[in-house]
Amino acid sequence: MSGSGTDPELCELVLAEFPEAQTTIEIAQQLAPYLPITSTEEIAGQLEGVITVGGQPFPIERIAEQVPRAVYPIESLDQLVEIVAFAVRIAPSVNPPEAHVPQGLRAVAAKLSRVGFLQGATDLRTVGEGRL
Repeated sequence: MSGSGTDPELCELVLAEFPEAQTTIEIAQQLAPYLPITSTEEIAGQLEGVITVGGQPFPIERIAEQVPRAVYPIESLDQLVEIVAFAVRIAPSVNPPEAHVPQGLRAVAAKLSRVGFLQGATDLRTVGEGRL
């Protein structure tokens, strides 16, 4: 990789490994046009109470529950991303840990099998038991 630009393929790979980052991008892209945001009620009204997360409608109040009133107004894109990322990390309804861990393990197992590491393991719980 050369130059000072960001490699789109690299970005896609990183986002695939960190689903929270993809969720943060999705939410921030939907909220950014409404900056500055002065309150949860304001943005919920402008978005008719719903945003899309992972292609599914999601009530903005469920994210807003994680954001204290003291952070308003949200005036800049930097501030918006910081707040959304915080909300995504702590909101289990937005980012359930159990939803991403098995998916990540399956991806790692598939990569390892392609290079012959797993030698036919079918149960990922046994991978850590002397197989690697």
